[in-house]
Amino acid sequence: MTTVHSHDIRVLLCNHCGAPLDAPTTGGTATCSYCGAANVVTVRDERAELAAAQSGPQLDEAVRFDRLRNQASAPMEPPASLRSYLVAGKLPHQYVDHALAEWRQTRDEVQAGGDYPSQERLYFLAVLLAGSFLRQRDEQRRRGVIESTLELLPSARHRQMLRGMLSRDAARAGDLQAAEDWLAPIEPYSDDIYVDSSYRISKAYLATVRGDWDQVVGLLGSSPEERPVAVTLADLAAVLRANAIERQGNVAAAAASLRAAGVDESTANEVRSDHDGLAFCPKSVAAPHSQEPRKDTSLGAYVFFLGLPGGLAVTAYLFPEARLPLLAIAGGALSLVAIVIILYFVVLPGPTRVGGKGLDGVAHVLDVRRMKVRVDGDRLVDVRCRVFLDDREPYEAQFKAAASEDEISRLESGASVAVKVHPDRPERVAHVKGS
Repeated sequence: MTTVHSHDIRVLLCNHCGAPLDAPTTGGTATCSYCGAANVVTVRDERAELAAAQSGPQLDEAVRFDRLRNQASAPMEPPASLRSYLVAGKLPHQYVDHALAEWRQTRDEVQAGGDYPSQERLYFLAVLLAGSFLRQRDEQRRRGVIESTLELLPSARHRQMLRGMLSRDAARAGDLQAAEDWLAPIEPYSDDIYVDSSYRISKAYLATVRGDWDQVVGLLGSSPEERPVAVTLADLAAVLRANAIERQGNVAAAAASLRAAGVDESTANEVRSDHDGLAFCPKSVAAPHSQEPRKDTSLGAYVFFLGLPGGLAVTAYLFPEARLPLLAIAGGALSLVAIVIILYFVVLPGPTRVGGKGLDGVAHVLDVRRMKVRVDGDRLVDVRCRVFLDDREPYEAQFKAAASEDEISRLESGASVAVKVHPDRPERVAHVKGS
């Protein structure tokens, strides 16, 4: 069985145009079918890593686990220079061309002997691009950016994390031999939390495809506390564990394991979406308690209690002979109109004005101005941004949003956020809460 994920083929990105191309594993020249450029590639050589993986444990297992637990809470975070690409931790497809251009530039730096910061930037660009390609179901470009990066990076942690991705992709596609082949050079007894997690989670993923639920639980533990897992892979580990426990017949324990891992329904469904052919946790995902959306009621009350006396005062001035019931009715109506106008045109020019059928976009924040109004404890901010939409040149716009102090700090650092844009009036932009 040969698939786009098979180990006995080689998929790289063209050095000239960035398109995926088939290259010989033995090295030589590969001609790009898109631009015609000749790409010279070296032989793929995994012998040293295969020997290390087969050499057996080098540490006492208790000592190794102690070291792993000490690293479990340390996240691998992308360099600050890449964070402007991120929306809710992911690379939106509107930024793919920009990120791919930066990946190619960084690849050239690393090929020329670039230092560790360049290597780290290349790794994170590859991971972000691979995630975006997965959501677009572009398996060939995903394979190409992962394998091209794997062949350039010297760091064992980076290489084995990328190998784990290739192994899981092959397993997801049903190419189980390729999944084993990609897994083989990953050291199974590493004291690096990311190498160890890449191995165990990839092996558990393969066992999941095979339906070996006991092996999955043995690799990942029956609870999150049992086996330390790298932060980056913790959500996937939690869903694989819960899925195995559910398939063993204990839905309640599966749901409890998700809760213990801090994985709510939304997070579990994101994992399921990225691995949509495997039907993870069909019964237990709905069981964790999802957080109810917060209702922004304080602003409405604030405007109402200011608007009502004002409406009554204006009505009394205009109709000095009016009786109290008429005065109250007219004042209430005037207050309601004032509230609607203020909310619609001044305070909340977001989803209410964009509408439910707004276009999905990404906004890169250029400037943030704090306002005096608060919404349920959050401060209202006026944000100037550059908006990226499909099939349209980027343009500047503004929107207002209620944000916590932490969210404002992230916005002020030049973040990117998800937005909805009015299809007919693109100047109307609404921030997607939580992005």
